[in-house]
Amino acid sequence: METIFLIDDNSTYARNAAEFALQIARKAQAEIMIGTFKSPVEQSIAHFAGASSGFSGMADEEPSNSEYISEYLKALNAESNDYDCGIEEVDISSMSADNLARFINDSKAAMVIKTTHDGNHTAQTLIPVDMQAVLNRLIVPVCLVPAGWKPHLLKSMAYLTDLRYCRVDILSHLFRVITSSDTEVYIAHMAARGNVDLSPEYATGLFSSLTVNPAFRERLFLHHIKQDDSINVADVLLNSMMTDTLVLTNHSAHFRQLIGDNLTVRNRDIIGVPLLLYPA
Repeated sequence: METIFLIDDNSTYARNAAEFALQIARKAQAEIMIGTFKSPVEQSIAHFAGASSGFSGMADEEPSNSEYISEYLKALNAESNDYDCGIEEVDISSMSADNLARFINDSKAAMVIKTTHDGNHTAQTLIPVDMQAVLNRLIVPVCLVPAGWKPHLLKSMAYLTDLRYCRVDILSHLFRVITSSDTEVYIAHMAARGNVDLSPEYATGLFSSLTVNPAFRERLFLHHIKQDDSINVADVLLNSMMTDTLVLTNHSAHFRQLIGDNLTVRNRDIIGVPLLLYPA
């Protein structure tokens, strides 16, 4: 069974990432493993403190921090009449960056999900491990959920790539784990800087070779983009076309323009949707 690994970063925004994780887990009929930076004793204290403060665990409650992530997810999960996913916690407080990355990789998680927020957020000081070092060592897809993202069902996603380097394994993972039957996936082809753009005929031929797979045929579409600025293209895809998720290959040319050297979300005024990053 697939596992979605949710990193609870001790921030007030962790619920957005948690709701995204639950949506994916239900679609993929996967389990959720919550990696928490609290010890078992602290978890117990948080649980009883929440109970004494009157927190009922219902989805319309507004807990002040992520001490209640597990309870919050279980409450949301209980509302579903479809799939009841397993939810468990693991204490990762004492793990080094190397050990945590190895633990996640060995768990064969289908995806790692983590919220991302302003670098000045106080939660950054509460995590006893360098998360950048962890994310750089992962060999599984990582999804960064912006703090301001409002949870909703995914209707469309854009895989920004040079069509010459479009990876079938990424498309297969998108269709197998992430998308629902009514989710549209767009290959947003933009020639990498330094590469001559494809002719329309050649681009169509490459795309046709991808849609030979019957799993892709009905919900996979091509955008042939003539611009060479990833930031402007992302702005159009996400804010004009209202695409729900942006997909990139880690350290690709488009990744470097949009993200830079760190696995975080810059250009937050443009990228306000979940950012899904696949290992190179």
